[in-house]
Amino acid sequence: MLRSRTVEAALWTAIGLVAAISVGTLFWAGTRFDALADRIDALANGTTSRFDTLADGTTSRFDTLADRIDALAEGTASRFDALSGRIDLLSERMDTRFDAVDARLDSLAGRVDAHLDRHAS
Repeated sequence: MLRSRTVEAALWTAIGLVAAISVGTLFWAGTRFDALADRIDALANGTTSRFDTLADGTTSRFDTLADRIDALAEGTASRFDALSGRIDLLSERMDTRFDAVDARLDSLAGRVDAHLDRHAS
């Protein structure tokens, strides 16, 4: 045990001071942490609004591009339909010409056969 009441009082005073400083430090650090958390929340909210703004702008740009692609697709489809009709018309003309050439070749083959038959006998 301690022999002097003065030393005991000084010891309890030192313990009280250390405890008060520790509790004060905890409160001070807590307020600093709260302030830092508020700053982080403000930055996060600002970043979120910036991302929302960018997303809205990007969405409208994609919508515009989608509309342009749809318009090009419709124009291309009508051009393909026109080309398909033209190809069908040309195909019919070619079939007619091939039939005419076949008829001429058949006629020529008949004439050659008749000529060969006349000279073969």
